[in-house]
Amino acid sequence: MRNLSTNHHKRPMKAIILAAGLSTRMGRTKQLLPFKGTTMLHYVIEQVLKLHCKEVIAVIGHDAVTIMERIKINNPSFSWAYNSDYANGQSSSLYKGLTQVAFSKEDALVFLGDAPFIEKETSEMIIQRGQQLAREKKHPISIRPSYDQTPGHPVYFANINNTMIHSIQQQSGKNFIQTIPYKEEIAVNDRGILLDIDTIKEYEKLK
Repeated sequence: MRNLSTNHHKRPMKAIILAAGLSTRMGRTKQLLPFKGTTMLHYVIEQVLKLHCKEVIAVIGHDAVTIMERIKINNPSFSWAYNSDYANGQSSSLYKGLTQVAFSKEDALVFLGDAPFIEKETSEMIIQRGQQLAREKKHPISIRPSYDQTPGHPVYFANINNTMIHSIQQQSGKNFIQTIPYKEEIAVNDRGILLDIDTIKEYEKLK
C-alpha cells in the first residue's frame, strides 16, 4: 500500500477529534489522563498530526480551559473548536466538527479523543480508500474500518452537504452515518479501532 503519510492528499481533508465529553463514567477529565508520557488527548492529537491532513481540529467542551492550558500543540495545522452543547452528547461534537469542513467542501476524517490505540496503517488505509471513492462518486460517502465485523474509527466522510450536517442535531452519530447514501466498511486486523476508554478500570487495564 502506498504510504500516504509522505504525500500531500489529493483532496482537501481535515481531521476532527471528538473530545468534548463529560467523562461521567470516568469520574475525572479523561482527556488529561496520563498516557505514554503525556496526556491521552495530547497523544491522540500527535498521532493524528502524523497523517499530514490539511488541518487537525480537536472539538472540546467539558473542562475546555484546563485542557487548553495543559495541552500545548506547536503545529500550525492544529486548532481547537469549542462545543458549547457538549452536554448533549457526542453527536453535538460531530456536528460542531463537520461544520468546520462543510462550507469549505472538504473531506473529513473523524477520530475519538479517548481512542489512542488505532494503528497508523489503519488510518492511512481509510484515507486511501476514502480519497479514491470521493473522486469516483459525487454523492455523500462514509468509509470506516471494522474489526470482527464491528465498525470503529476513524470514519472518513466526503461530499457531505450542510443539510445533512444539520440533521445530526436531531439524531445520534450512528444514525447519521446510516443516512449516508454510500457506506463502506473495511475489515482490518486492528482491535484498536474499537478500544475507547470510559472507566478507570478500562484505563488501568489498557494503558
